[in-house]
Amino acid sequence: MDLFSGGRSKSTVLTGQEERIFLILNELFGYFLKLLNDEELFKAKANNHNYYCGVFTDFLNDMNYPEETNQGQIISDFIAGMTDNFAMDCFQDLFVVQRVI
Repeated sequence: MDLFSGGRSKSTVLTGQEERIFLILNELFGYFLKLLNDEELFKAKANNHNYYCGVFTDFLNDMNYPEETNQGQIISDFIAGMTDNFAMDCFQDLFVVQRVI
């Protein structure tokens, strides 16, 4: 079984995109895990009006995870709840350098 198709037929738009999708999700996972592990960084990003940190903060508050919950599970739940467009916009905003010209 293919990791991305779950046994279903793939969209022709996604054919050949698996590696890119994996890299995007992996980067997002690492970013939000870093925020969970660095309270100072998390506060700095939130105070800088980072939209995605705000959404993540709202997610954490709404979910109210017990303290012993595995951080990887928390991040996985957050990313799993993202729409494709939200994940792409999040990645674009966090990791892609904006043109200056």
